[in-house]
Amino acid sequence: MYYNQLTGFGKATGNVTLDDPNERRWIKGGYGEIFERERFCHDD
Repeated sequence: MYYNQLTGFGKATGNVTLDDPNERRWIKGGYGEIFERERFCHDD
């Protein structure tokens, strides 16, 4: 898992679970990225 607090970018591999409290959902997969400044997340 990698996360840069200055840029708001993070990524993880393996058993990844992304929490989206605004949409009230969980996203699960093998790879995930988050771009907090653009308010975008991706899971593969």
